[in-house]
Amino acid sequence: MPEKIKLDGCVNCRACEMACSLHHTGKFGYKYSSISIGLAGDGVGVCFKEPFTCDTCEGEGENNFQCVKYCYRAKDALRVFIAAQGKGISAV
Repeated sequence: MPEKIKLDGCVNCRACEMACSLHHTGKFGYKYSSISIGLAGDGVGVCFKEPFTCDTCEGEGENNFQCVKYCYRAKDALRVFIAAQGKGISAV
């Protein structure tokens, strides 16, 4: 799994992963999500899973990322990460 990028404010509730899995498969389950949330240094971080399946929530409306919509505390950092498509741009 790729290294996680720290998300300031994230409390590891993983609601973003559930929203992502529902978007992709119509089912709730961490294994269906395109992103992974977990420990990153002294905080919580995010990374895209491999193989890369994030479609930036195509069909949900422009910049209407489902993971961000259901995030409780790290919306801004998560939005930057997803919009950058994980191409080396820091989320914070």
